[in-house]
Amino acid sequence: MRTERLLVAFGVLLSALHATYLLSFPAQEYLARFAVGDAMAYARVAFNIAAGRGSTFDLDSMTNGYHPLWMWMNIPVFYGAHSILDRFQLLRALWIASGIFAAIAWARVIWLMTRDVLSATLMLVLVAVSPYSTFVLYSGLETSLVLFFSALLVHFIIASSPVPNRRAHVCLGLLLACTFLSRLDSVLFLMPFLLLSRDSRKFIFTPRSLYSAVGFALPVLPYLVWNVKEFGSILPVSGQVKTLDGVDFGRSLSILQSWGAEFSRLSGHVLGASSILGVLLTLIIVLFLLLWRNRAKGGQALTVILLLVLGALAHYAYYCLFMRELNVPWHVYPQFVSVSALVTLAIESTLRGKSSLARIAAFLVFTTALAVGWGVYDSLKSRRRDESRALIALSSWFLEHAPVGARITMYDSFLLAAYLPDYNVSDLNGLVGNQELALLAKQKSVDKMVLATAAQYVIAREPDGCPIQEDSRQVLYRSPLIETTTKYRLVVLSPNVFIAAWQADQDNMCPDRLESVT
Repeated sequence: MRTERLLVAFGVLLSALHATYLLSFPAQEYLARFAVGDAMAYARVAFNIAAGRGSTFDLDSMTNGYHPLWMWMNIPVFYGAHSILDRFQLLRALWIASGIFAAIAWARVIWLMTRDVLSATLMLVLVAVSPYSTFVLYSGLETSLVLFFSALLVHFIIASSPVPNRRAHVCLGLLLACTFLSRLDSVLFLMPFLLLSRDSRKFIFTPRSLYSAVGFALPVLPYLVWNVKEFGSILPVSGQVKTLDGVDFGRSLSILQSWGAEFSRLSGHVLGASSILGVLLTLIIVLFLLLWRNRAKGGQALTVILLLVLGALAHYAYYCLFMRELNVPWHVYPQFVSVSALVTLAIESTLRGKSSLARIAAFLVFTTALAVGWGVYDSLKSRRRDESRALIALSSWFLEHAPVGARITMYDSFLLAAYLPDYNVSDLNGLVGNQELALLAKQKSVDKMVLATAAQYVIAREPDGCPIQEDSRQVLYRSPLIETTTKYRLVVLSPNVFIAAWQADQDNMCPDRLESVT
């Protein structure tokens, strides 16, 4: 019992120290180091809604390019605010608190299945302190919310009575609705568990399932009706941009190959495109064998974890086959939580019956490995930090040189837009625009998107050593290089110069020669 209390104290202390570390950064440094641009898109739209401007990013057109429940949680932060940065401390507290609650919820799920404090503590540390959590769960995105509600859903079903009453069915529907509204593709992750788990059958395949359907429909239907009425589709515009028109197997294979190439680059060896897949497959097989060895002692835990892994694979297959983006950390949260659960369960089965000293030693080795991984992952984020700092510097230039309400556009403008709440900032990825911009983004018609935004200023990323032709009337500002590791700097162009440069070299915005265009 004393060992268990000590392990819990270690886990809670480590999570608390990590949260304190994140809260210690000044606002600008936290934005540069940890925040994801998409998070500031949420903040920008939430600020506009709270200010009475409606669900808009660019101050012109309505948008639904976000997951709704996370947006609804962001809105109250900005009531009465004069700018997004006025409330950043409160916003950051929301990000960190939601991540911590998600970690606690998944630790509770593991404890419920194993009744083992070490397993639950390891899960707490993995979700609360790991590199993934630091750069995704606390980055301001909806990932923390969907992890929290998916854990509540799994816990609720496992812990429910053998014959749930009507209230329990309604609660299940509401939890499903919250998980779905947190991130719309979360259903794919949970579907195998909901359909195949022995615990879920007491809900799904009974006459009272209608009450679960009602609990789900009550919050979800108004959102879907609003989407259809205002935007002509149940999907948000961001989902429309990211969804492929049919299955592209060649593209899916190239994504997997790029993972192998990236793994080869990081390891310093030319290991081939399939290396990372082989490593992951070996890891999963080893973990599965460790679990299978003790299947008789932990049957329910093994079944639930494997169903979650199956859901993670289904979710991953969906992204490979139907979505334009895959190599994005916040898209692979099912894989993260499933592998984390596998790891904790495998460690628990290996250490079952061992001495207290062995369990504490395993925890210390585990947390040390996490710290090393955190440092490596942090070093890989230097380029993103440099670009974020350049955008923050660029916002100061606009505040000095461009009138309030000026029309600005760029690709991934979210961080810039957060610093310029009264400027008309649009984004060339189409994720938070209207239907017209979403269609043009899907067609990759960047030149037409620039014209559609009626921009006065266009911001491009300029590769070092290959500058766009200088013209004092057209090139307005070049951001300084923040660190020598920065590959790109930001250049402010007039729309006609940007379009000409993009048409000359769509990959690098770096034509050998650019004629002056009127």
